[in-house]
Amino acid sequence: MITVAGIQELLKVLPGIALLPFSIYFAMKKVGHGATASLSINSGRFRAAQVTSITIHNLKDKPLIIKAVHIVANKDTVITLEEFADPIIIKGHEAASIKLGKVSWYSGKEGITNDPFTFEKPIQIFISTPATMFKCKFHQHSKFDVDKKFKSLKSFAPSVQTYNGIVYGLKSKYAVTYAYEGKIRTTLMDRTGMMDGSWDFHHGMFNIGTLRNEEQVQQMLNSLDLGLPISNLIVTKLAHPSRSHIIKSANTDEDE
Repeated sequence: MITVAGIQELLKVLPGIALLPFSIYFAMKKVGHGATASLSINSGRFRAAQVTSITIHNLKDKPLIIKAVHIVANKDTVITLEEFADPIIIKGHEAASIKLGKVSWYSGKEGITNDPFTFEKPIQIFISTPATMFKCKFHQHSKFDVDKKFKSLKSFAPSVQTYNGIVYGLKSKYAVTYAYEGKIRTTLMDRTGMMDGSWDFHHGMFNIGTLRNEEQVQQMLNSLDLGLPISNLIVTKLAHPSRSHIIKSANTDEDE
């Protein structure tokens, strides 16, 4: 038999019972880690294909401390995009865009490659925190336990090679330096004779197929009337890894 006293006791506990699901929900928002991520991808002629920026949205109601960002491409390759000396901190329910530097090529135990990913298969994104590593939800096409987490995958890391401060990749063959308008300028030439966008002249493609070395390329350029007053033009062959270490791919040109 339900008494008045019993009803009164029930009314006392009902608010707590009603709020219990909300308490569990908000507690779960603070447990573990959760994030979504999207990538911006670029493949240049003179440098390796690369992720230029990554946007991460923290789904939890607590700060997300990022020590490193990794991607798994083609289901068999892991690439550590960046390990941060100073961790990146994203507040709860906020987002941050992380810009990544230019890449010359990628180096791994299997060798050196210009393009370790084709992006034809789904990409997976992992974030390392000071305490763990977790997988992000992907919206697009410390070295904490990376080797253990991805021990069955081929592993590559970005390499950066520069000449006069310009990042170049496996397709770049020569650096051309010259004096123009009172400044020393540097531009890149690829293996086909194409100049990169920093070249100041109308002619941006030269036939170097029969030229054996940088001295012959330099003689050829100095013999041309480029239409602008330049001086001290010098061609330097760029340093590259040993050919025996380079993995052949559609985006890696063979040296002559």
